[in-house]
Parts: sequence; structure tokens; C-alpha cells
Amino acid sequence: MTRSRRAALASLVAACVLPVIWPGDIPFINDEPMLVINAVRANRAGSLAEMGLRGTFGFTYGPFPTWVYQALTAITHDLVVLSALHAALLAATTAGALWWLSRSLRLWPWFAVVPLLSPYFWFFARLLWDNPFLIPLGALAIAGYAAQLSSESSWGLRVAVAAMIAGLLVHLMSIAGRASGPAHARSPGARVVAAPHQYRRDRVGRGRTCLAVLALVGGASDGRAAQGSEY
Repeated sequence: MTRSRRAALASLVAACVLPVIWPGDIPFINDEPMLVINAVRANRAGSLAEMGLRGTFGFTYGPFPTWVYQALTAITHDLVVLSALHAALLAATTAGALWWLSRSLRLWPWFAVVPLLSPYFWFFARLLWDNPFLIPLGALAIAGYAAQLSSESSWGLRVAVAAMIAGLLVHLMSIAGRASGPAHARSPGARVVAAPHQYRRDRVGRGRTCLAVLALVGGASDGRAAQGSEY
């Protein structure tokens, strides 16, 4: 491992600590207490939760976030400690997925550090809500998919599929990302991962990729705005 990569890895670990600072300084209204309460009740019943929270339009979401909170509340009922464990779990999982992605695609080693320094990530990694779980799950799905394409890793494929299934058990907004995976696998865009050096010489392909990224960012922004109006 080069000196630059070691420094990037050390910085990535340090970035994981940021969401854990002042873990009690977070919102705790509506959905957050209900998720924790449901987890405690399921633990007392001695079984995994069968469903998640009911959404604004009457649809009941999946139980994956409640399962995680069941594991965390089995350790502690102190909400501050629970918040710290939750933040550490999301930060570490996201960081590990981004580091895996950067190695699979041979990206700039500091690539994985930048997203963890985002104020949005800092806020949502600390929030005891259900939707933030889509951040590490989405990162794991992309990292596993990239590993499968770049090195035909069977473990990468397993991780990607497991993360996509778990995402569907969090919120319906994950459907778009899950549906795009098979579509990308059949498209020329898969060359970005399968043959990165050859793709760098393809100016048209790079342009198409940039346009696709811009479209995805715009769609994510629209989804975030719609989500804010819903809740």
C-alpha cells in the first residue's frame, strides 16, 4: 500500500468518528421513537419484527430498520449510546463500501473520504430514522456490483444482491436504484467497470457517463424534495 493510500485510509477512519461526536444532539420525534419502541417490543416478544412503519399514504414499509434497532436495543436502552452505535455503524459500513469501490475501480484513494465529509451524511448518519439505512446499503450494492464486474467476484455479487434486497425492506424509493442495476449490466456503461483503462480513451463514452451522472443527481434531488414534502 502506497503512502498516499495509507494516508487516505487513516483519514477515512477519522471521518467515521465525526458522526459519533455529540450523539445526543439529534432530532427524536415521530418516526424515530416509534422505530425504537417497535424494536423494544419485538425483543420483548422474542421475535423479529414483521413490518416497519406505516407511511403517509398508508403503505407499510419493510422491517429491516427495526431489525437493526432490535440488535442495538439488545445492547443498550440508553438513547445517547444507541445513537452513537447507530452513527458508528452507518459511517463504518459506508466507509468500507466506498473503500471497496475505490479499490475495485482503481479510483483516486481520497475518493472514499470526500462523501463522509458531507454535512448531509453527517446529519443523516446520526438520525435514528429508517431512510438513512439506504445510504450504506446503496453504497454496498454499488461496491459489490463494481467488484463483480471488475474481477468477477462472486462475493461482490452476493453482497450487491443482499444489499438491494435489504434496501427494498427499508423504503420503496430504493426500487429505482435496484431496477437500474440489471439495465446497466446490459449497457455499454458496464465497460466503465469491466475495462476502466480502455474506457478512459473513449471520449464519447465518458460524455455519456457524465450526462447519466447528472441525470441521476437531478433525479435524486427531485426525490429528496418529494420526500421532504411527504413527511
